[in-house]
Amino acid sequence: MYDLRAVLKAMDEALPSEPGWSLVSPEMVKRLYLAGRASFGRIVTLVQRACLHGLMNGAERVGQAHYSAAWLEVAPRRQRSDKYDPFKLDIATVHALANQLSSKLRERE
Repeated sequence: MYDLRAVLKAMDEALPSEPGWSLVSPEMVKRLYLAGRASFGRIVTLVQRACLHGLMNGAERVGQAHYSAAWLEVAPRRQRSDKYDPFKLDIATVHALANQLSSKLRERE
C-alpha cells in the first residue's frame, strides 16, 4: 500500500484535482482501491483514463465525472452502472465494500 500511496502522491502533485478529489485523500484512496479491485495496475490505468477524460473535456481539473467515466470503461460489464460506481457511492458504502474486497482477497491467499 505504501508504494501505491507514493505513486498517487506523485501523480497528485502533477495533476490538478477538483476540491475533494485529491488522489492522496483517505476517501479517494478507498475509492480507487475499490474501483481498481485492489490492483496497482488497474488503479494507475484508472487514474490515467480519468486524466484523459479531463483533457478531452477541456477541464482544468480532474474530478468525479472524469473518474466515473474512466471507471465505466474498466469496470466489469455487470457493474457498469451508477449503482456500483465507487466515485458516486457514499463513502460509508465505499468503506464497507472495500472491507469486503479485502476480506475476499485475504481468503484467497
